[in-house]
Amino acid sequence: MIMKIKMSKQNGDKRINLYSLFLGVTLIALLGTLCFTTTFFMWFIEGTEMLLLVLWIGIPLTSILWFFIKRSYYKINFNDQDISLYSFFPFASRKIRYSDIINITIINKSSKRRIETIDEFFEIDKADVASLEFICNQKLLNLTVHNVS
Repeated sequence: MIMKIKMSKQNGDKRINLYSLFLGVTLIALLGTLCFTTTFFMWFIEGTEMLLLVLWIGIPLTSILWFFIKRSYYKINFNDQDISLYSFFPFASRKIRYSDIINITIINKSSKRRIETIDEFFEIDKADVASLEFICNQKLLNLTVHNVS
């Protein structure tokens, strides 16, 4: 299992992204439960097959859902020092400093806009193109516009 841990080297400190850590610990606990139930209770408890099926489907589904929840946003706010991204789930909303942004991509054919940072990327639904272009010019950020017809 590959777990991505985000490290911030500002002021010499290292911060672990708590959501990634929580997800990793949860997945390890689910795998441990799966192994334990398979080994010890396969012959004693009825419905173990159902439990195994739920765990085998639940673990990958949780990982896939978390990937999309973490990177899909519906609203963007431009502040002086950072960009605030708002998700449908309050725990997944976040702020990105302008200094961490590598590139902002606008694809005119679709309604999604992509913000790429050093470690990750984020997609925003229906972000205003004029606002993104203005912020890129003000903060001297890289902007890529794809005109696909």
